[in-house]
Order: sequence, then C-alpha cells, then structure tokens
Amino acid sequence: MQRPLVTALLISWLPLLASAADVYKWVDAAGVTHYSDQPFPGAKKVTIEAAQTYTAPAPVVPAPAPGNASTAPAKPYSLCEIAIPTTDQVYFAVQSVNARLRVQPQLRADDRVVVVYDGKRMPEVNATGGEFTLAPTYRGTHTVGAVVEDARGAAQCTAPPVTFHVRQPSIYGPNKPAVPRR
Repeated sequence: MQRPLVTALLISWLPLLASAADVYKWVDAAGVTHYSDQPFPGAKKVTIEAAQTYTAPAPVVPAPAPGNASTAPAKPYSLCEIAIPTTDQVYFAVQSVNARLRVQPQLRADDRVVVVYDGKRMPEVNATGGEFTLAPTYRGTHTVGAVVEDARGAAQCTAPPVTFHVRQPSIYGPNKPAVPRR
C-alpha cells in the first residue's frame, strides 16, 4: 500500500525535479521503481519534456470610427414612463408583477435601468430591454418608477412612479362565500 503511494508522489514531483536537475530511474531487486536526481548503478536518465504554456494574444480593440455615435452627444430621451402597470391597476392573488418601462428613443446599449420600488432603488432587479418583474409582491398599495442611467451613473431620464394595488382574498374575510342551507 505504501509503495504505490510513494511512487505516485515521486511521479507527481517529476516536473519539479526536472526544472532543477537531471532525473534518474531504476528498479531495485524487490521490483520497486525509484527516482532520484543522483545517478545510481543501472539507472536510466529520464527525459522530461518542458511544461506546456499558453500566452493569450493581446485583445483587439477597434478604434472608434469617425462620426461614431459614441463620440457624438446622445439625444436625450423624449419619453420615459412606466407603461405596465397602469395607474391604480389592481392585481388579485399574485406573487409577482410584470412591469415595463417605455422610453423613446430606444434604450441605448450603454444605459441601464434602475427600478425604484416603493421608494427604494432596486439595482438587483434585472430590467433587460425595459421589462422587469417585481417579486415578491405582497398585498397592499405599491409604487414603481425607474431611472435610466448612463455608464457613469448619471440620470438620463426618470419615469414618475405609478401606484398599483395587490389584493389577496381570504376565506377569513368579512364576506364569507354563500353556503346553501339544508
């Protein structure tokens, strides 16, 4: 049990030994294979190839073309509003609400949408393409708004908050379902 372990350890050290000196290998009378950096009678010199390495090429960054949109100042957004939900919209027995931000012109690639839910900025909400999900959404009255920011974090447009309501009916409510009498 010890011999295979010692052999495995020695083999794993071969690359380290190869960088320092020559390596010699021999098998003794008991059949045990040995490795050493010192020559031994009957030992054969082991040829160890250099370790494989990789050097990544330098990334190619295209130069901006003359008249590129990134050099020209961006047009301001002419429209920035929450399209869904609408003002005072009521949702019944939902766990999440899908929302949509409408902007014109179309959302620029470098800009990002930060959702403002019940007065709190929610940067972890993924608003890809202006659509996002508010979850979990508990019963009650809520507001949702949004801010479109550029790559530096400067506000480009702000969608005013929209108020919506979530209702969760309960079997314990004051209006119990009608049950026929017998």
